[in-house]
Amino acid sequence: SPVEPPSTESPVSLSNTVRSADASGERTVLLSDTGDSVLGGSTGDSTVILSAVLRVTPKHRALIPVTDPTASVALAALPVGSVHELRVGGWSSSFFEPVAVKGTVRAVSRGYVDLPGLPQGGVDAGTVVAFDIGVAMLLVSERPGVGGIHPDAYRHLGIEPADYKMVVVKTASNFQYMRQISTRFLRVATPGPTQSDVASLPWSRLPRPIFPLDDVKNWRS
Repeated sequence: SPVEPPSTESPVSLSNTVRSADASGERTVLLSDTGDSVLGGSTGDSTVILSAVLRVTPKHRALIPVTDPTASVALAALPVGSVHELRVGGWSSSFFEPVAVKGTVRAVSRGYVDLPGLPQGGVDAGTVVAFDIGVAMLLVSERPGVGGIHPDAYRHLGIEPADYKMVVVKTASNFQYMRQISTRFLRVATPGPTQSDVASLPWSRLPRPIFPLDDVKNWRS
């Protein structure tokens, strides 16, 4: 039966996201990884959506950025065309776990990349590798960069984002740079340092009660 696409106005559950995007009539759907927004201070190493793609094995391919200094350097040391198996992501916090993947090194870049339209004009994400794992193309970077929010972050490696059904962006709001690729996006309710649901974060040094975690009737700022 056809999958009904969820609203773009609020975060959607991860369990339905990949199937909904895969079944969408849009050429390309942006998947907003709200819990791992690099522009909000996260590290970009979430493997949550990657894991969902591997579980679902959609008919169409995904384009997924993941920050991993160790993996990026290891892959860049291999000749282009090499097949390799390793674990990626999930190194920065308890929110994410490394995921074992096997794929082919497609391209490697190092240093500054021009990204027209960005306030800073470009970014240096260090060593970046396009790693093809079949169901997805991973952009494995040494540093977070811009979290895949700009098409030229891929094009300088010979990858065209418009050729992919799903493009993961590590941001909760900065979709404007991809507007020529797609105007359809799903804000995915992923866990992480920048997640929308602050009540479920593992607070340990927070005085209680406090709004909005508790029902505080009278409070002052």
